[in-house]
Amino acid sequence: MLSILLSFRRLNDYQIWFSNKYGEYTVKSGYWMLSFPMGNPGVGSSSSGIQGIWKKLWTLGVLRKLILFAWRLFKEALIQRRINVELCALCGVELEILFHCLGACQFARAVLFDKENVEEVVGILPVVWNARNALIFKQQNMDPTMVVEMGMDAAIFKVNGMKMVSACFMVESEAGTVQLAGVKKFRCGSLVVEAKLNALAWSLYVCCQENSAVKEVELDKSVAVGWLREKNYKGGARNIVEDCCLLMEQLRCIGASHCTRESNRSAHSVAQLGRKLQHENDQLIWTSLEALPEQILSVLRQDWIGLQEAEDG
Repeated sequence: MLSILLSFRRLNDYQIWFSNKYGEYTVKSGYWMLSFPMGNPGVGSSSSGIQGIWKKLWTLGVLRKLILFAWRLFKEALIQRRINVELCALCGVELEILFHCLGACQFARAVLFDKENVEEVVGILPVVWNARNALIFKQQNMDPTMVVEMGMDAAIFKVNGMKMVSACFMVESEAGTVQLAGVKKFRCGSLVVEAKLNALAWSLYVCCQENSAVKEVELDKSVAVGWLREKNYKGGARNIVEDCCLLMEQLRCIGASHCTRESNRSAHSVAQLGRKLQHENDQLIWTSLEALPEQILSVLRQDWIGLQEAEDG
């Protein structure tokens, strides 16, 4: 009550709807208030519970743009280009309010169902929103399981005269949140490209075991990318190429693309950790961002800063 601004004209009291920034009741705002378990965190809210949410949100270790996106979501302030969409474009069943589109919709639930960490959820939310926009403005449907990309690398070194390879991979959402990562040490063949393909086959196998969806694979070896795209390589690495293609089909991966070594720094930093593994076929798997070693997190922070500076510039 004390937060209500009073007029100096001493007007008669009248009713307003606090869950809408215009002060008028709408079906969408009513649905929003009933759907949100802690009440409407929109304009006019001053409870300590909501303040706690804001405090937690602004201290998350994710890109600033992701925090701003989540803040705009809770404030119902996402840009919608003044297009009036009554029903959710993703499910076509419920009214399209922001909370439903990014949390209650069956598409959003399919993407977020196994994400218990707050930072992971915040990182995935823009992906769901982009899927909604792609459907409305470009008529492009997106499979909810195809929202992440996998970058991998392999570092080759010698141990007692024996050539070894440190295979690594990182599965990231389109928003840059790490979902899964791993590194393994094993013997290396005579060709570097074969080492890359061996590393890729192991990486895809781990993704299958961990039920991690992969939209696309990124490699910094253009020759290997070409073989995977053609799917008919007849050379000595034929079996490995076939293994990779079969695993990619199992993961419903749409294909492989070439990336530069500079853009693959995070995966390369993971590969360097394989040198420290004691025995052949030793491996390490990380299933969340928090579990990653500081060496990898520092590279990720540099990448995030670089992305932020590129966007601001």
